[in-house]
Amino acid sequence: MAITYPRAMLAGCQATDTMRLIRTEAASMLSSGATQAIQLAPPRWRCDYTTKPLNMAERRPWRAWLDSLNGALRTFLGHSPLQIWPGAYPGGFAGMNRASGGAFDGTAQASAVSATGISIIGLPAGFVIGAGDLLGLVQNGKYGLYRIMEPVVAAGNGTASVTLSPAVNTSLFSIGATVNFARPVCEMIIDPATAPDASAELSRKPVTFTGIQRLY
Repeated sequence: MAITYPRAMLAGCQATDTMRLIRTEAASMLSSGATQAIQLAPPRWRCDYTTKPLNMAERRPWRAWLDSLNGALRTFLGHSPLQIWPGAYPGGFAGMNRASGGAFDGTAQASAVSATGISIIGLPAGFVIGAGDLLGLVQNGKYGLYRIMEPVVAAGNGTASVTLSPAVNTSLFSIGATVNFARPVCEMIIDPATAPDASAELSRKPVTFTGIQRLY
């Protein structure tokens, strides 16, 4: 079977830190006393991953998965193991229904998209969205990951509007994009500086690596 990219992560991976934004900025102080700041590149997500200590049989699938990424040349779908669900729903969405009818599986739809946020349809009535929760956007094979800036409760008809960071790339995501609250992901590469050694099959060490978001 042909491997397709971005690859899903193998089960059992943990995070040693939260999913965090890495910003590339510069600031200068003017003779007038003012301070100017400039963004040199769009911010991108970074997450440190580790497995439990692995025996020989457990290490081999990880070795194959890592080799399939060809270092930093191929991509995978990275998520935050510490934030799989919104804070208000730590056990997931079992038994929840959309306001419009039908079971709610953690996905909804964007009804409006701007650089600063999105409007959403297809949520359960009263769905609680917390500041700091993560949200994913998926459209035409592209993946975006965003942090919610302010708490919101969905209206009785299952609609809500949220403010997001970082800025939404409106050339990639538009009306109709899938909005994902369940294990939201972004497309990542392995940071070459943290390239893991999965070959030490007798060591029982964990496999550790860092993912960095690939920007389109």
